[in-house]
Amino acid sequence: MESKKLNSIIKVYIINLPEHKDRLELMTKQMESLDIPFEIIVGFDGEKIKDEEMFIFRRDISCAVTKGEVGCALSHLKAYRKLIDSNNEVALVIEDDVIIPSNLKNIINEIVNRNDDEKKLVTLLSKVNKYINKPVYELSNGQGVFRTIDAAFAHGYIINRSAARKLLEKLLPVWCVADQWTLFYQMGFIKLHATIPAVLNTHPDFECITTITGRELESTKACKKKSWLEMKNSTPIICKVKKFLWSVFIKPFVKIVKCQPE
Repeated sequence: MESKKLNSIIKVYIINLPEHKDRLELMTKQMESLDIPFEIIVGFDGEKIKDEEMFIFRRDISCAVTKGEVGCALSHLKAYRKLIDSNNEVALVIEDDVIIPSNLKNIINEIVNRNDDEKKLVTLLSKVNKYINKPVYELSNGQGVFRTIDAAFAHGYIINRSAARKLLEKLLPVWCVADQWTLFYQMGFIKLHATIPAVLNTHPDFECITTITGRELESTKACKKKSWLEMKNSTPIICKVKKFLWSVFIKPFVKIVKCQPE
């Protein structure tokens, strides 16, 4: 049975660039049909950043290389700031190109009711790459919420205040793309869960359309590779120790599921 209203402790944010009116119209229709209140986060258009001003927004060593990647990261960080400045404890952050399932309200409420305020927790509603095959808990619709160790999409996720605060603290100026969840988890910034199967998928009208250009350039790829190497070499010792302990004492005793690309 569909919930009569959304849990009052959660805020729903939809990230949208003003020029993408078709996307906003699509999202508005979907959300209103399900009676889900939401707030628009006006996205940060990275293409409008002047070259000489980029140092203000992006660190010298950064895997967010293109202006679009920087703008996308800043847009998600803007949503985190909105959550922290609100009276809400949790937020659902959605990009403007997804299909909203009819049972989204129930799923949100169930996840929020299981939220642990003591943990810096992000629960992905999008597809993931690898997860531990033992659910943290199960949803009433048969889906499970699993501990996730490898994921790289940011078009829909639930984040609590402590996780939002930590990511704001650690990710400004921008040095990584918005959806580098694996790294955020490995660095100890957040705990990472995900719904399996995914709740939110990209709308087919926008699936092959990206607002972030320049990623395919060889110069961009070279910059990313150089930045990854530099960051790897400067990884804090505590992260290396945790990775070692995970590899020796945990990984051999859990079943890791690798999702197949569609």
